[in-house]
Amino acid sequence: MSDNHQLEYKRGLEDARRHRSRTEDNWLRASVGPLLWFGVPFAVAWLYLRRQAPASAKINPFGGMMEQMMPIKKRQFRVDVKGTKFEDVIGIPEAKQEVQQYVEFLTNPNKFTRLGARLPKGRLLTGEPGTGKTLLAKAVAGEADVPFFSCSGSDFIELMGGSGPKRVRELFEEARSSAPAIVFIDEIDAIGSRAGKIGGSVSSEENRTINQLLAELDGLNTGTDAIIVIAATNFQDNIDKALLREGRFDRKVNIEMPDKAARVDIFKHYLNRVGTGDPRGRKVDEEGEPLPTNEKVDNLELARELADLTPGVSPATIATIVNEAALQSGIREKRLVDKESILEAVDNTLVGRKHRNRQSVTSLRRTAIHEAGHALTAWMLPSVKQVLKVSVVPQ
Repeated sequence: MSDNHQLEYKRGLEDARRHRSRTEDNWLRASVGPLLWFGVPFAVAWLYLRRQAPASAKINPFGGMMEQMMPIKKRQFRVDVKGTKFEDVIGIPEAKQEVQQYVEFLTNPNKFTRLGARLPKGRLLTGEPGTGKTLLAKAVAGEADVPFFSCSGSDFIELMGGSGPKRVRELFEEARSSAPAIVFIDEIDAIGSRAGKIGGSVSSEENRTINQLLAELDGLNTGTDAIIVIAATNFQDNIDKALLREGRFDRKVNIEMPDKAARVDIFKHYLNRVGTGDPRGRKVDEEGEPLPTNEKVDNLELARELADLTPGVSPATIATIVNEAALQSGIREKRLVDKESILEAVDNTLVGRKHRNRQSVTSLRRTAIHEAGHALTAWMLPSVKQVLKVSVVPQ
């Protein structure tokens, strides 16, 4: 390379370096302004909120900022349960017997504390949906004649940061002000699981909510106030182990689906509450007018027949069946809830309502022969579930 070419190369390299230096200086100068405009007010607001916030909120002052901009409305958790008694809880005698002791814990705590006993803080009710967990908790409060504070685990999960722990504090503050009382948390697995989310761990907000709940449980019954916390879940395996350790939800009651004898009792209970014509059942309507009776109607016999048709059905579904029958009887302007309406309600609730059939007679006959083969095979094989009904009508 000639001397002229080398000189031109060096000059070009120096020009490129000077241009790069000027560009970097311009970028830095252009960035300082926006940073000052946005950063300084934000830092001032952060320092102000940190100074004004209580000690519990100083860990996360941004949550306090969001709460001041969009305040979280305080919720009332108290529910009236004065009319709910143990006699309303049908079909789960073992579970009912296990929680009856809590009535005495609430009404006469000195009977136990004077002997040095530590009153239980929590009870976990497990079982499938509709088995009567909520009703059982309400019955304990109704029998003890104490306030009942109810919420769901999903009530603590909100978009607002810090709302979960705040809701937990509000719930227990309200219960302490009315002690003795019962706190009921349904679907506790919604907040009581640190690793129950699909594909990962829970958020820091949910972690703070769980920790606040643990702190409230540990602080119960340290004085003379008697507060019992009853929680319910359909997924016990998803609950954080810290909630299940001694002194928290260490007592568990599993509520099974009712067997045939229990279903008979449940059906009879709800049939006696509607006008079926049984002289031993309901005798007057809501206005006090007498309902017609029929000596041939026996709610107990009808309950036994219905129990055979509804294996594996929950108490909540049984209540829905009887209510559906009463509604349909009212729509058809019947004076009583007859057997036909109840059997139709069983089909509508468990299988679905009948659809209009557009098949020809020949097609229906082929379908009937085919389904009869399925039914006969199921009837003869001992490992297959019992055949309850066969139909070719779409539902």
